[in-house]
Parts: sequence; C-alpha cells; structure tokens
Amino acid sequence: WGSGSFSPIRAELGSVTTLGNIELPLDRIRKPTRLHLEIVIDGTSAINGWDIWVYPAKADPPSTAGVMLANGLNDAARMQLENGGKVVVLWPATRTNASMLPIRFLPEFWSLSWFPKQPGTMGIFCDPTHPALTRFPTDAHSNWQWWELTEGSQAFVLDETPLEFRPIVQVVDDYHRNHKLGAVFEARVGRGKLLVSSLDLDSNPDQRVVARQLRNSLLEYAASDRFDPKNRLSWETVTKLLATETAQHIVTR
Repeated sequence: WGSGSFSPIRAELGSVTTLGNIELPLDRIRKPTRLHLEIVIDGTSAINGWDIWVYPAKADPPSTAGVMLANGLNDAARMQLENGGKVVVLWPATRTNASMLPIRFLPEFWSLSWFPKQPGTMGIFCDPTHPALTRFPTDAHSNWQWWELTEGSQAFVLDETPLEFRPIVQVVDDYHRNHKLGAVFEARVGRGKLLVSSLDLDSNPDQRVVARQLRNSLLEYAASDRFDPKNRLSWETVTKLLATETAQHIVTR
C-alpha cells in the first residue's frame, strides 16, 4: 500500500528522537483489511512492526433477507427454526445465565487456583478462513482487534454439545476447568439454521467500529448460501444454552 524513507538523523542514546511523520491515505482500501506497518534501519537487523486494522468508516448493514434477528430463543425464533428458517441470536451484553462464563482479553493472572476471582480464560481460537469471518480479518488467535469484543464479555459453556462440535470463535479456558467455551457458534436446530454470538455487537455501534464490523460479517454470512452448519444441536441443548433467567454459572473444581 505504500513505502518511504526518512533522511538520516542523529539520535542520541537515551533520548527520544522524532524521525518524521508517516501518512497513508486509507480511501483506496475498499474492504476490511489488516495492514502491517514495518520500520527498518537499513544495513542492520533493527526492525519493528505493528498491525493496523482498517474498517469502513460508514458501513451499511448487510441485507438480512430471510434471516430473523433475535436476542434470545423466543417463540418467534423457535417458529422460524421449526419452519426451516434462519435465526441469528445476538446475545445482550448485560444478560447472563447458568450456561455462561465471563471472559476477558488478557490471559489469566498466574493461576485460577491462587486467584479464583478472575475470568480465567486464555484468549480465543478460530478458523480465519471460516466464511462467517470473511469480512473480519483475523488470525487464528487473539490480536488487538479482539480487545473491544472480549473485554468484559462472556461465552457459552458448550460442554454438553457433541465431541465434534466446535464453535466458530472458541474461547480458551483455564486447564483447571477446561470447559468448551464458545463466543460465536452455529448449528442446525429443528429444520432451521442457528447462528449465535455472546459478544456485545449491538451497543454504541457508531463508536465501536470493530463490533460493528464483526456484526456485519456474521449477518452477511447468515443471509448467504454459505451459511451451512455441519453439526446439529437438540432443542433441549439450545433451550438450556439460551435460557433467559439470570443465574451464576457454578464451577466444580
């Protein structure tokens, strides 16, 4: 996307020296993109780099034709699934239940045994090539664009799902518990298709461009023919996961 060089400058040891400004117009970037800014001192092994994510300044929501948006498993969502339709559940950030655990961006401090009053999770794991993430460039692991999404959020405990069931975005749990945790998952339920996110993707969309971008990526996927969950979940399992009563998840250790 661009390159350049600075004129030679004398930088005294122990000082902070300004080399100059780096400017790159972003209007040429037409889709969500991860850039890597790299600075090198020629003729040396000195190098540094930073990842920068670029998202549309104003992104219109994708078409959701044929997709029902819900904040839980209400009667309308059940009917939609029973009739072979598509449902996307964007779980409210302030709601919890017995099938959820809090998460955060930073890995746990020291040990969950010694410091139990912390979420105790260790970042995320996902498949960057999954079509649900087409409009959300990511590594297979946490990087800084996940901070806004995971800090102060929660994940579903998917221990009762089949062994082969894997969420689209899995949260890595502390080994003392070793729960299968999912922040984004999909499944066939009844005759329909279900996509669920426990991350806060709705609040303050004008300021939270990362959340807005992931939301758009998930909705675009759900509305497309690529939305094709490979695994099935029973009504009993889904009802338990998406229960709306407030409760605290009790961990047996």
